[in-house]
Amino acid sequence: MVKKPKKSVKKAAKKTVKKLPLVTAEDQRRFWVCDDQILSNLKDLAGALGRMSDETYRYHANPEKNDFAKWVDEVLQDKILSAYLLKAESRQEAEKTVQDRLKVYA
Repeated sequence: MVKKPKKSVKKAAKKTVKKLPLVTAEDQRRFWVCDDQILSNLKDLAGALGRMSDETYRYHANPEKNDFAKWVDEVLQDKILSAYLLKAESRQEAEKTVQDRLKVYA
C-alpha cells in the first residue's frame, strides 16, 4: 500500500491592522459649535456634521478659516484627517470624510 503525499495547505496570514486610539478632548479643549453642540472626539464630529445646518458649517469652515480642521489637527492629533477636511467643499463631504477616517480608530 502506497501512501499519497499530503497536500500542503497554507493558511492565509491575517493582516493585523493596528487601530488608532480615539482621542477624546476634555474641558476647554472640546469644540463648541456655534449651534450649541459640544464635541469631544471624531465620533461627535461626524454626528454633528450630519445634524448641523449648512449655514453653521460655513460659519466654521469657509475660505478664510476651517475650525474643524484646526481642532482635529491641534487637539485630536490627526493631521491626515485635518488635511482632508481642509479640502472638503461641503458639510456632506466633510461628514463622509470623518466617517471614513473613523474606520482606522478602535
